[in-house]
Amino acid sequence: MKTNASKMVLLISCIGLASCGSADDENSFSVAMNKGFDEGWTTEFVESCVAEAVKVGAPESDATTACECVSGELAGKLDGISEKINPPKEKMNAALKACGIPAG
Repeated sequence: MKTNASKMVLLISCIGLASCGSADDENSFSVAMNKGFDEGWTTEFVESCVAEAVKVGAPESDATTACECVSGELAGKLDGISEKINPPKEKMNAALKACGIPAG
């Protein structure tokens, strides 16, 4: 019985400590999470884009250059994770145009 009480005290202590973070800690965590997501998104976007372009006959080096350009154009213009998961057509078309790629 004593071990269960000890575990309960430990659990309550951990929960209490976890909730003591400051707003700055939250912001730092949020910034780090967003940065990690953005880096992962860019890598995945370029890899998927290149793979699809190569499937339809584009040379890999040309596809890589074009896909990196589009991801760079989109990166600063997409609002939040939901737009990165599903970029709005008008923002995608603007990025394609800025990179000299016909929207289709």
